[in-house]
Amino acid sequence: MITGSITDGGYFVEATVRTNLNSQPAALTFLVDSGASITAIHPADIPKLAIPQAVLWESETVEINGIGGGSIYRLIPGTLTFHDDASETPLRYTTTLYVADLTDDNADIPSLLGRDILNYWRTWQVDVDSGVIGFTVARP
Repeated sequence: MITGSITDGGYFVEATVRTNLNSQPAALTFLVDSGASITAIHPADIPKLAIPQAVLWESETVEINGIGGGSIYRLIPGTLTFHDDASETPLRYTTTLYVADLTDDNADIPSLLGRDILNYWRTWQVDVDSGVIGFTVARP
């Protein structure tokens, strides 16, 4: 089971993120967003990835529209690794990470874990009293 935390701000889970643009993995905390189809890295977390700005700016871009309007994202191949309490083997998912360009509106928004990853997980268990959320996963 992958476990995360529940706060007034939502459900959060941690992952280690690695891209082909950085040599060091970075531990990021993601807001679980079942309404988001993609996993998005927002500006507050970009420095942790240590991607050279010039390299990031050369990446392919897309505009994504959501509830808050449209934003430009840079497409970066990456791997997210999660600790599974039920196994010594971590869970790794290779996906396209959407790295948001900084705007006045998104500077403080947490990175989002979207359905591109959540769809691999089978059930959610929410324990509001203890402040813990758990995700059961199917291993290949």
